[in-house]
Amino acid sequence: MKKTTIIAALAASLMATAAHAGSIKIEGENQLNGAERQSVKIEVWEGLTGPVGVGFEVKTFVAEGNQPAASNIVGKLGYAFPEVAGFTPVLKGEVGVRTGADNAEFWGLGLDLKRPLTQKLSATVGFRHREGFNNSYANRDRILAGLEYAVAKNTSLGVTYFNYRQDDVATGNGTSRTDSLALSLTKKF
Repeated sequence: MKKTTIIAALAASLMATAAHAGSIKIEGENQLNGAERQSVKIEVWEGLTGPVGVGFEVKTFVAEGNQPAASNIVGKLGYAFPEVAGFTPVLKGEVGVRTGADNAEFWGLGLDLKRPLTQKLSATVGFRHREGFNNSYANRDRILAGLEYAVAKNTSLGVTYFNYRQDDVATGNGTSRTDSLALSLTKKF
């Protein structure tokens, strides 16, 4: 699995230049409760053919208190369905690895619903499930709701609320919930 992630990382690094990337998103996220941790994410997407796209994400968590720095490295494949009642459903599958004190390999599946509200403002709601191949630490669900505002033809600013739910079966610590807020800048090429 780690070899697959490394190959995905190398392929995505080729897409990370303006000449090859469909879009690049930089996002800063701050947890509002729990560990109150901060992270930075860079996500690159490139359209393959028609509604199919491939993506790559690197999310780094800042070391705070007794928590060491950690990173998620994720390869993604997405499919945008035709619009239904003003919403565009986007299905995404992913595989990745979490590095740091709690190394874990995982897979995920998510669905986002995107809808334009005005000519410059759009909304997204979504759900994602992640599950570890070799470690229950990666087992978590995420709900999101966000707004994105086009400040220029190919540039937008966004704000997103995330709710993470994790069942820690391995340690018997029960279910934990974390709320966080993220600000982002997206550039399309």
